[in-house]
Amino acid sequence: MVYPVSTLPMKRYLTILLLIISTFAVAQNICVDSSIHERYSTQLPLSDSLMFHKQTKTFDGGTFTIGHIKATKANGDAIVIRTNKYGTMEWSKRIASNPFSGYIAIETVEEAHNGNIHIIAKFNNGTYDGRPPFHLLVLSPNGDVIGQKRFGFTNSPNLNNKSVRASLILRKGTDSLLYILSGQVNAFTENQVFLVTADNSGIIGPSVIINAQPSGGWDFPVFRYGTLDGGQLTLYGSSGFIGQCANRPAFFSITIDMGNKSVLSNKAYCAPENSALSAGYQAPRDFFSTEAYDKTFIQPNGNIVMARAYNGVVPDPSGMTNKLFSISTFDPSFNHLHSEYVATGDMMRDKTVQEIFVDSAGTSHFSFYDFKNRTIYYALAGPSNTFFLQKKIPLPSSKQYTDFTRNSIADNRYLVNFTVLSYDNSSTHIDRFRVLANDTSQVCFGTDTAFLSFTPAQVSAIDWQSQFWGEDGALEEQPLNFFSVDYPLLRTIICKIVSRCDSIKINAPDTICNMSQPVLVTAYKNPLCKGKVVFTFDTALVRSYQQINDTTLSLTFNKSGKLKIFAQPSACDRLKDSAEIMVYAPVPLIDLGSDAIYCPGRTYLLDASSPDFKTYQWQDGSMGNIYFVSAPGTYSVMATDHCDRQYFDTIRIMGKDFGIALGKDSTICKSESMILSVPAGYLSYNWAPSYKTTHLDPNKIEVSPEISTSYTVEIEVFNGCKISDTINIVVGDCDQYLYFPTGFTPNNDGLNDRFRPIAGGGIIKYELQIYDRWGQLVFRTTDKTSGLDGKFKGHVQDNGVFVWQCKYQFYGKQEKLMNGTVMLVR
Repeated sequence: MVYPVSTLPMKRYLTILLLIISTFAVAQNICVDSSIHERYSTQLPLSDSLMFHKQTKTFDGGTFTIGHIKATKANGDAIVIRTNKYGTMEWSKRIASNPFSGYIAIETVEEAHNGNIHIIAKFNNGTYDGRPPFHLLVLSPNGDVIGQKRFGFTNSPNLNNKSVRASLILRKGTDSLLYILSGQVNAFTENQVFLVTADNSGIIGPSVIINAQPSGGWDFPVFRYGTLDGGQLTLYGSSGFIGQCANRPAFFSITIDMGNKSVLSNKAYCAPENSALSAGYQAPRDFFSTEAYDKTFIQPNGNIVMARAYNGVVPDPSGMTNKLFSISTFDPSFNHLHSEYVATGDMMRDKTVQEIFVDSAGTSHFSFYDFKNRTIYYALAGPSNTFFLQKKIPLPSSKQYTDFTRNSIADNRYLVNFTVLSYDNSSTHIDRFRVLANDTSQVCFGTDTAFLSFTPAQVSAIDWQSQFWGEDGALEEQPLNFFSVDYPLLRTIICKIVSRCDSIKINAPDTICNMSQPVLVTAYKNPLCKGKVVFTFDTALVRSYQQINDTTLSLTFNKSGKLKIFAQPSACDRLKDSAEIMVYAPVPLIDLGSDAIYCPGRTYLLDASSPDFKTYQWQDGSMGNIYFVSAPGTYSVMATDHCDRQYFDTIRIMGKDFGIALGKDSTICKSESMILSVPAGYLSYNWAPSYKTTHLDPNKIEVSPEISTSYTVEIEVFNGCKISDTINIVVGDCDQYLYFPTGFTPNNDGLNDRFRPIAGGGIIKYELQIYDRWGQLVFRTTDKTSGLDGKFKGHVQDNGVFVWQCKYQFYGKQEKLMNGTVMLVR
């Protein structure tokens, strides 16, 4: 249920109230410098000026910026700057060598998973020295050099005297990186791509060389972006394509199977045409950067956006048109979707530097410097190519000569973030601008202007005829002698506007019972705090979600669980509120199991427990989630879930007489035996002990104990159910006697119907023979309990005298013979 604030439970209302009080109390410390122009200045002479080449994001949202120091005494030196996620500089290091190692151009940088910083550079003194062309520097998280080497490949020796590029470093798993390098072995005829693995400390492992013979095709590629999916590497970049694009650059995509060292697919397009060159034209300058002209951005939907910087003016009936950028969008399979120019009039045509960044929302962030007019321009355009911000600021420098760094853009469509290098007679100034679109101070962040427009552009497909083949790289390494020292920079705040984002609170239901209906989560912030609220949450419980406006999120759920959701203004990631939502899907059923037959002596546990239930009630009123059963009967439970839905189940535990009984305890004489038996047909029988036993059947034994003994049988009557019974047999020393009657009356009255002896004591040997008056044997037995019933071969005998003879032996005595006569009387 969604509660308005006024009807929230008191505990939650007080929590929100306390949050509001606390956020207002520290508003000036929550999100300071939301819009800021700050300056970092060198404290060295102008001859020690700086140039930056590339920026990359750190894991914590900060940046690394790499560049070089332009001065005679510092040739070959580099600079590395680390900022935190709020743009504040944490350290700045100068990378130098002693003795002098030669000029290097550091081209690309990436942070390893353990925090080490990997930098790839190339030799750059205008000539080649025949040594391995690539330089690797590994810095600690604090900027100290902890590893370095110069490396190349013995199976590509020509590369040591050719032009090379270090385009990209990709993270490969959690413990390694992939360096992506390229070289032009023979101009216009053969290129090589080098894929070099290294661990987090910079120890180089296996490498792959992809060779390409252009045959009028691919020429000296530079890679802008890459993705790794298992052993499959996809790279995006720009290059020349000989004879294909009339000296225009081209965009390409190439997918490489690193295991097989083969190219799986490749596709390329000629970029949109540049403007016609005109007097005063000067192309955007490179200064060793792999990103000066072209940039590539991957969108959340998999689309690829590739931008190209231009500078040149085309005469037009309505005036001059200066095409500053082309922006081309491709689908995930690198099929062209659309292209546009970003153009202006007769502006920025002489010594212009321009930058673009496309964020994950599809917003284009632009920044420019017009050397001639000494003016900075910046702009924001939405995914539909509509500008919603265009401004200009005077250059904050006494000299005209300046440069842009790479953009360091927060993923926020309302934020412009760029850096300008400017100079005066004593210092290099790094002017950093971080401007929220809603901050309107003209003094700080310029005046509105309209100077840009979008016009249609087109690419043309390339017939890519290059031939590819792969091989393992044979690595060679040489030592270097670089070191890092602190490079002090003085920070000055030129202008700042403290964030208007001073409060945030989230309103969400505590409990969700109806999963078929969307749930709305709303965040409340200061109306002056522009931009969307950013909601973050684990999607494991979520079927779908959509942010339907700046402050409202719609969710549907797919299973039960606890969801913690956070909300923060996009303009201030230091301000945050959270809420917990318990989601309860309907329980399919409560199941106590199937009816069962009661196993005597066993205790059954009936378990109705589930995290989805909050109360239980059994047939006898008990309230636990489990119930113990020790007798046959019918048992039932009612469970109630957290949404007060009720569930029922019943189980019968049925009793059964298995007939398992060995009888009453018995007494026998020594040497006597006894038959013990139970019903047949059960799963198993186990008799114990084995003393003086003879197994007649699984369910029957004969026992002849000489001492008193207890015999037990254990029977498995059904799977998992075993029943046992015990009989005590007492063995005694009995009186020894044998007495035969002189007559018997076989008239079936139950009295004296058979002729047999009365015996006492243990008889271990016995044989009785009976003869009629003519000497014919009519009866014989070795069982003293058996006797003559007055019949011979089924015929009734007449009254008369019969002669008998008996051989017998008592336990511990000699064998004897006894005889006599008996009268049959009917």
